[in-house]
This record gives sequence, C-alpha cells and structure tokens, in this order.
Amino acid sequence: MPDMVRRYARATGARGVVVPVPLPGRQGRAFRDGSLTAGPGADLGTQTFDQWLAALPG
Repeated sequence: MPDMVRRYARATGARGVVVPVPLPGRQGRAFRDGSLTAGPGADLGTQTFDQWLAALPG
C-alpha cells in the first residue's frame, strides 16, 4: 500500500512523506492475508492501477 500511495502522490503532484503504518488486530490480519479481496465468481474490472494513474487529470 505505501508504494501505491507514493505512486499516486507522484502522479498528482502531492508532497509529503508516506509513512507505512501496520494495522493491528483482525482487520489488519484480514488486509495482510488477502481475505478481503474479491472471491471466486466476482465481477472484476479490467483497468490496472497504472492505467488508472495515467488517466488522472493533470
């Protein structure tokens, strides 16, 4: 996630320091282990993060 935030900041011209902060507890574990991602049979988009960044205004 920090890498994505840095890339977004660079694409939008935002300045500042990105500090990774681990989420504790059940919610943090769910983010880390991937259990919050879409399951089998989910409707998924086709646009990548890089494509989304490239389409940002500016």
